[in-house]
Amino acid sequence: MKKSLLSLLVAAICLPASAGIAKNTATVPAPLNEKGINEASLANAPQRENAAVVTLPDGVTPEEYIFTAKSLSWDDSGSEQYEDVSRSMMVARDANDVYLQGFSTNIPEAWVKGTLDGNNNAVFPAGQYLGQKDYSIFGVYDFWFNGYDNNTRQLKD
Repeated sequence: MKKSLLSLLVAAICLPASAGIAKNTATVPAPLNEKGINEASLANAPQRENAAVVTLPDGVTPEEYIFTAKSLSWDDSGSEQYEDVSRSMMVARDANDVYLQGFSTNIPEAWVKGTLDGNNNAVFPAGQYLGQKDYSIFGVYDFWFNGYDNNTRQLKD
């Protein structure tokens, strides 16, 4: 039996593997780009050389759930477009740690790790490294997990 997972709005950020990514230390919010994204928040991804993919701990067995979300994209005029998406995901729990696999269509084998808070809500830290994908003529890209707050247009946990 498939279980239903709460709806999430997440962003999988991809950057060329050869890109030098520097931490943003500015405290003044950067202006939004033409697509409404605060580009300074993209610079908060961790350095690739320090990144490691999340792995499921030994002995932890995942279960299948149904993932529902709003997929955010932009049309040619720059207007936001939302599409309902639903697919199967694997979910595992180890004490207060929660693991998700399958939310990224680019790297479906990637796991992300979150922790249950005092209210039994799972919080998934931003900046988790998902891995790389080779797009042939376009090159190899690194993928990162980030949450997105549609109200502030900021990446967040």
